Amino acid sequence: MEFLGLRNIAKRVHVATLVLAKALRDSGNKIENEYFFDTIRVKPKSGQTQVRLLAEQKEINLRYFTDGTIGIALDETVTEQDLDDLMSIFGSNATITKVRHRRTIRIFQSSTRSSQFPLKSKSNLVLAQH
Repeated sequence: MEFLGLRNIAKRVHVATLVLAKALRDSGNKIENEYFFDTIRVKPKSGQTQVRLLAEQKEINLRYFTDGTIGIALDETVTEQDLDDLMSIFGSNATITKVRHRRTIRIFQSSTRSSQFPLKSKSNLVLAQH
């Protein structure tokens, strides 16, 4: 039973990362890594200095690389407000509420599975495109 709990946590974190990456990409930021699970590397459209200032105001820790990119790592503690704050910091007008409405996905609710293997929904496939 514990395995299914871990799988649900992993799925939630990965979907949250997919949603964040899509929102950041759609707002003009560049996602540097083509493949990811819970960590993305972003070249911000507004520059690292501006993002750093806004992140510090929100008390959000990010990783700042010398090439101007920024690393964002999500975990099981990420909230909808955290994602909204991250989207805002990178200049996105998106919010989880808007994304959920557009894509009809439920990131923070448990999902029901009917097979032993992970199921792919259309919304996850769309969000996973790079």
